[in-house]
Amino acid sequence: MSERLTMTADEWCLVKQVFDASLDRPEAERATFVASACGSQPVVHAAVLELLEFDRSETRLSGGRPAADDHVLAPGQLVAGRFRVTRLIAAGGMGEVFEVWDEWLRLKIALKTLRPELLGDAEALQRFKRELLVARGVAHENVCRVFDFVEHRPESASGNAITPCFTMELLEGESLAELLCRRRPLPPDEALHIARQVACGLSALHDRGIIHRDLKPSN
Repeated sequence: MSERLTMTADEWCLVKQVFDASLDRPEAERATFVASACGSQPVVHAAVLELLEFDRSETRLSGGRPAADDHVLAPGQLVAGRFRVTRLIAAGGMGEVFEVWDEWLRLKIALKTLRPELLGDAEALQRFKRELLVARGVAHENVCRVFDFVEHRPESASGNAITPCFTMELLEGESLAELLCRRRPLPPDEALHIARQVACGLSALHDRGIIHRDLKPSN
């Protein structure tokens, strides 16, 4: 794409932020999100769309992520006899996060599960459980709270097939990546306030011997 050569450093930074943020959204919502985030910057808009198309092509060729509509859970589905799926929040490299309604406690929470292609992977399951155990040991206002492990047995599943999940605090609002796409640059005082919160959360993790390894604005 020849337009890349004429981009400024700030434009490239925005391209990366919008691209990362869009990957965390359901594929059906990405085009609308990118158009809104890029505003009146057609070069940035075109670059992000090209990166998304390249990502889709690479995924298809490698047999990586499943199709856009191929998710572990679906809206309206009841998980473990208790959690009613409302919507998909985000899908990452290893897992998917859904907003669910806890029918016992009558409140909204988040529920994370493995991606469809990893459900039968024993190593991925162990990593998933370790993530839960590690996260439960951290209690800090700047770290999302993790609650409990849940085993869901879908009615359509054969044998002893289960879908591993864990429940966690639902943090409503936009990600830092979305904020930066919408309001950039941030005023120094606001940027410093956000940076301090991130640093305090990381410090709480480090005190428990935990390294985040995937810290980025879209997370």
